[in-house]
Order: sequence, then C-alpha cells, then structure tokens
Amino acid sequence: MIDLVRSFRGGGARVGSALCALAFTALAASPAAADNSYNANIYGHLTTVLTYTGDTTILFSFDKMPTVPNCTGRYFVIPADQGLARQQELSRLLTAYTTHEFINIGYDGQTCGPGGDILVYRVG
Repeated sequence: MIDLVRSFRGGGARVGSALCALAFTALAASPAAADNSYNANIYGHLTTVLTYTGDTTILFSFDKMPTVPNCTGRYFVIPADQGLARQQELSRLLTAYTTHEFINIGYDGQTCGPGGDILVYRVG
C-alpha cells in the first residue's frame, strides 16, 4: 500500500492511470449506473398513495398523469416483488405526500406494469 501511495506521489502515472480506469470501470458497472430499466421521468405533486393489507403493491398518482401506450394510466405501480427497494420507495412517497413536496419518478414510458398501470423503477 505504501508503494502505491509513493507511485502516486512519485510520478507513477501508469499505475495512477490504471487505478483510475479500474475505478471508473467499477463505477460504470455498478447497478445504479447501469440501470436502463426506465426511459421516462416525471416531476409532480402526489394526489394519491394507495397500499393494501392483502398485497404489497403500491399504487400512486399525480395531479397530471403521463400517457403510456396501452396502459390505463390511472396509477403508477410499484410491484410487490421489489423487496427492500419497495420499502424505501414507499417511505419517499409518503414523505412527499405528507409534506406536499413535488417528487421525481422514473418510469417505463413504453410498457405497462401489473394491472395495466404505469411501471415505476425509481422514486425520488
């Protein structure tokens, strides 16, 4: 490790460049950077957040909903199979709803989710 630090200080440009390239590659390969699941964003004010006791699906809507071909467009949907991310998204939604803040949603603008609603991939 000491040799690595010395190479940065002592003009070890090749080692430094290689490490920078390696760090960039690792960052580019991370799930957050490589997630191309959604292709549209909307920034709006939440009017409805719905959860149900018999299902863990989350439905919510904005005052102005986007149109997606072949979707009902009544609600955005976060499917039940989202796991921990679902809990984080629900927390963000409820906070924005309670505080009347605007929120940014990443969604699929080409295909529908469960029940014909607009499939959400990112909240906040």
